[in-house]
Amino acid sequence: MMLFLGVDSGATKTTCVITNEKLEVLGVGMAGASNYHIVGVKKAKENVKLAIEHARLCGNLKDKKIDVGCFGMGGLRTKKDSEVISNFIKSLDVAKELLIVNDAVTAYYAATLGKPGVVVVAGTGSIAYGTDGKGNEALLGGWGWLIGDEGSAFYIARQALMQATKAVDSRAKPTSLVRLAKKHFGILNFDEIITVVYHNLPAPQAIASFAKLVSVAAQHGDEVAKEIMIGASKELAILAESTVRKLNIINQPIIIGGVGSVWQSSIVWKVFEAELKKKFPPATFKKIKFPVVGSIVMGLIKKGVKISRNKADRLEKDIYLKIEREVNLGKFNTTS
Repeated sequence: MMLFLGVDSGATKTTCVITNEKLEVLGVGMAGASNYHIVGVKKAKENVKLAIEHARLCGNLKDKKIDVGCFGMGGLRTKKDSEVISNFIKSLDVAKELLIVNDAVTAYYAATLGKPGVVVVAGTGSIAYGTDGKGNEALLGGWGWLIGDEGSAFYIARQALMQATKAVDSRAKPTSLVRLAKKHFGILNFDEIITVVYHNLPAPQAIASFAKLVSVAAQHGDEVAKEIMIGASKELAILAESTVRKLNIINQPIIIGGVGSVWQSSIVWKVFEAELKKKFPPATFKKIKFPVVGSIVMGLIKKGVKISRNKADRLEKDIYLKIEREVNLGKFNTTS
């Protein structure tokens, strides 16, 4: 029996799954963030190791050697990134063969199973990746919270805080975002947001987490919040469109996927899909909850194992059920 290990690493959490070639989910594990640009190399390595240890323990696989380990790593873009990340993953000695790629690549395989298309990852940050099926690939976005990440959770939260400040100043229409920001960041007076944002928050994801409440406000009819969510979806559509055009797969029956927490907003997905359907009529759309599926898919492909969409969807469902069970048992701590 061959064993496959998949890891999805990001700015908020790290997920690990171990399966066999029959796609039976043997073990799952979760830990905190492992994008080394955000948490540093030491903490990134610790959290990847912890997620793997959780998955081994969950599946009673402590002494089993993994055949292929595929790592979708957030923050892997440059040659230096590749060297830093590869070094600490190789030092873990978890598999006979390793695949180490940007997390957008594994997200792409989760959505398309390797067929021509594009995936847009929108979590704390945002990035798009695609291929044309002929060996050409494109990676767009992913420039980080300070100079990029349009449409991401950080982008949504930042826009919301900007609109909240304008509302407090009476420079814009009233919005429930002022009240929600005070509640979310634990302040009584909105003026305290300056201290919270510029002094107390340790990382971008601490601000990005506010995006969930912005989405809720939009669903409940807050016009300002709704405009922000629509604006985010249009930014993500631009990112996808630019990737499709760069690959010159405009008139093909491509797959366009969405991965990440931002896609939990029905507004964002609906607007995103509508924007792109007008420009790419042959495209089909696929939303993925657990991109770690793509890590397993890449490992299977490397070993010549074919996987259908139905099997991949079943794998994702099984991963969800297994993770829910472990979370309910209190096995995971993703804040480390």
